[in-house]
Amino acid sequence: MATILQIQNLSFSYPGSSIKLFENLNLDIHPGWTAIIGENGSGKSTLVKLICRLLTPEAGTIQYKGSSCYCPQNTDSFTEDINLFRDSYDNSRYHYQGYFCIKDEWFDLWANLSWGERKRIHLAAALWKEADILVLDEPTNHLDLQSRNQLLEILLQFKGIGLLISHDRHFIDQLCGHSLSLLHGELKLRKGGYSLSINQKQQEEESIGFAYNKLTKERKKLHKEMVNRRQEASRADSKRSKKGLHPKDHDSKAKINLARISGKDGHAGKLLNQLNGRFNQLESKMENLSLNKKRKSGISINNESSKKNRLFFSDEQTIFLGESATLFIPEIAILRNDKIAISGPNGTGKTSFLNFMVKKLSLPKESVLFIPQEITQKLTNEIKARFENLSNSNKGRILSEISRLGSSPDSFMDSLNLSPGECKKLLFAFGIINKAQLIIMDEPTNHLDINSIACLEEALKNVECAVLIVTHDQLFMENICKYNWEIQIKNDGYHLIT
Repeated sequence: MATILQIQNLSFSYPGSSIKLFENLNLDIHPGWTAIIGENGSGKSTLVKLICRLLTPEAGTIQYKGSSCYCPQNTDSFTEDINLFRDSYDNSRYHYQGYFCIKDEWFDLWANLSWGERKRIHLAAALWKEADILVLDEPTNHLDLQSRNQLLEILLQFKGIGLLISHDRHFIDQLCGHSLSLLHGELKLRKGGYSLSINQKQQEEESIGFAYNKLTKERKKLHKEMVNRRQEASRADSKRSKKGLHPKDHDSKAKINLARISGKDGHAGKLLNQLNGRFNQLESKMENLSLNKKRKSGISINNESSKKNRLFFSDEQTIFLGESATLFIPEIAILRNDKIAISGPNGTGKTSFLNFMVKKLSLPKESVLFIPQEITQKLTNEIKARFENLSNSNKGRILSEISRLGSSPDSFMDSLNLSPGECKKLLFAFGIINKAQLIIMDEPTNHLDINSIACLEEALKNVECAVLIVTHDQLFMENICKYNWEIQIKNDGYHLIT
């Protein structure tokens, strides 16, 4: 019988946090691939760590038969799973190693590997375990097109329960039969990949909006009727009161007594009570319609074009990438309004080229916005410390930009465990409040949620300063950059072609 993943009454919050990330979650997941979609910091990685028993829930249960494996999004660690994979000599190990074109010496050269090469080792080690539940957290980060297609091909053959956290809309659509939306600690399972599920979500929101507007009109009408009934009841109260009557006006007193006995004097009051009951029911219905308030999104980078026409220049250079690999760079220059993409296969020196450039820049440090490819734990700690040292007014500006990138400022301030996507947004926000003359980004879409990628893309299209981007995201690159510098593999090494 196929494994079923059952989540029952699950609750969780991080120690020291005042926000409960999940409360009384219930869900059944069946075999096949399910995408987990949500904003950075919404708890996607936390949820799958709970499923893989890397975290312990405060309450509730997660039940399934068999084993689970979590492949993390961060690739800076040489994990225990990779150790086991390296030390194994079974056919399965060599199958996956060959499938991802992993060389034996890579395991001993971990510090010198590109992020894409590390990612391929992480993926091979996870698939080699052949778990019943396989969780991949941003598996296409750092991968070139060939590696991405190889990964898709092998994942389509997986027969267990697959959970995918990814910002790659096309990859989700190709792989996943269901999508799990995570918003404000609530889960919603829909059929289809990203495109189908997002269309269904939009239809649901339109239906909810229509019902909410209808109830709003009914509430307004009912409120008006209640005001009228309240006035009528007040007049009835006045009429049945004996206050002000002459002590000897026996006829008037008798009429009031008769009205009270017959119940006619309470008719208006009874109608008002009925209307109050209907009004309360209406209010309850409106509260149950979960209309999600959309935060204002979209960023604009506060930049200025440099007074210098040429921001960077280099004669022909050769960069040594390791013991034998070299990258040949021709004479190059970056002008103040250039928008340049750098592309090429994994391991061909794209990040090394960026680091070479950054060291040679003569621009003031504060006028360069540099976003690295991977957010390590060391960098995370530095980013958090930098934020904590800001003045309250600058903290407010930073939180405003983070909100416009789709993350909740409240949960951000409360979080003791920032996700890589949240850290990257914080770096973006630091750059936004400074006047950048040159923006350098190494795989900027890695770790970001889909809405944030759209916001960033729109902002970079409109900046006046120079932009240099390393990315495997073809659409992102085409929408922003005018020039493409490609690193090609030749017999004598790697060559940058401008």
